[in-house]
Amino acid sequence: MNLSRDEKHPDTVTLFLSGGERGYLKPCGCSEGQVGGISRRNSLLTMFREQGISIIPIANGNLILEMSRQSEIKADIGFFALADMGYIAYNVGQYDLQLGVEQLASLSEENKLPLLSANLYRGTSPVFEPYILHTADLPEGKITIAVIGLISPSHAIFAQNLDLKIVDPQGVLKSLMPTLRESADVIVCLCNGTTAEATVLRNSFTMLDVIVLSNEKTDKTPSSLLTHPLVNTDVKGKAIFSMDINRDNSGKFIVKKAQRHLLDEKIPDSPDMIQLLELYKEMLSAEDLVEIPLDKQQETGPQFVGSAACKTCHIDVWKSWKETKHAHAYHTLEVAGHETDPECLTCHTVGFGSTDGFISVEKTPDHVDVGCESCHGAGSIHAEQPEQKGYGKIEKQLCVTCHTTENSPKFDIEVYFPKIIHSSKVSSEMEKSQ
Repeated sequence: MNLSRDEKHPDTVTLFLSGGERGYLKPCGCSEGQVGGISRRNSLLTMFREQGISIIPIANGNLILEMSRQSEIKADIGFFALADMGYIAYNVGQYDLQLGVEQLASLSEENKLPLLSANLYRGTSPVFEPYILHTADLPEGKITIAVIGLISPSHAIFAQNLDLKIVDPQGVLKSLMPTLRESADVIVCLCNGTTAEATVLRNSFTMLDVIVLSNEKTDKTPSSLLTHPLVNTDVKGKAIFSMDINRDNSGKFIVKKAQRHLLDEKIPDSPDMIQLLELYKEMLSAEDLVEIPLDKQQETGPQFVGSAACKTCHIDVWKSWKETKHAHAYHTLEVAGHETDPECLTCHTVGFGSTDGFISVEKTPDHVDVGCESCHGAGSIHAEQPEQKGYGKIEKQLCVTCHTTENSPKFDIEVYFPKIIHSSKVSSEMEKSQ
């Protein structure tokens, strides 16, 4: 990987753009080929810095996806990591708002990481800073970069839950542009919205030098319009974009090069981030988030009974299952140290999250691993009334609820599904006894 600075342009600064992690701090490690993670990202940034390249990392928000105690822990770890990697600003996303303004402000203050949102208002004033001006020293002078944050009005419900409002982003930009253009050499607009909304901003405000999106539909390369590039970073931390900015012959700073860096296994893990992620595991374990609250009401309907209960009638199928990787799925969590991570247990145990599902190896040993009921559903009624029709039929698309592109990047349902197909008939020994 050639990281050295272009000798023809000594006054080069490289922006690093990321966002939309949505809770993905690292690959879970349960299969090969997984990409992303703050550890590899930090290593990549370190590689650039060690080559003497001036880098400016900027975050486009949505570090979390949903509100839970685990998400709060992720936010603590994630904000610390971003600050440690030298990020200069963070545009608040709609999912971030689930943490609440006070908690976000606390994370910002603790980590010295400015939060931006120019059009998120409480009353007549913005809740966070509309923009920042960041000045960097270069071999032949300085560069001042303005970073402004916006959030789409389509996310109004997240703001309304906090008694906030999202005002028209175009109106806000129109009022700020004269000041930004006069104060900055380059203007970067972070936008938590759709590609269509960002395209309208690009066409309406040609003085914006870079517009950054972080949504699900990720472009592999930036727009070909290098005078006003529109970049859509990868979600879930899979990759990070770099953009070189340097002077042209007239002395004006322009975008000259943009590149997507996939955070794959070729990039080593950062020892500092590995240590931080170990702290994350320890925090999860200390919180004991695996245990179901005692006051949670018992769920009605079929209950999880464990794969051993299926063995009585389906001995041949059970023996076949015992030879599959599904029957050893929990062990992969133990190897990776994720046995106390609720998000991992969902796909490596039976019925986790239900009062009758997996709680711990000691308390619910029959619910360890990916068992019969992981695919066929809770089986208590079927076990009591096996003659009733209709239980257990599944479609192969069920597999991709766990074998996602993030967790199982090499998973091919047409290849793997035939390997776990089995007969639904009862064993011959059971048939003879009836």
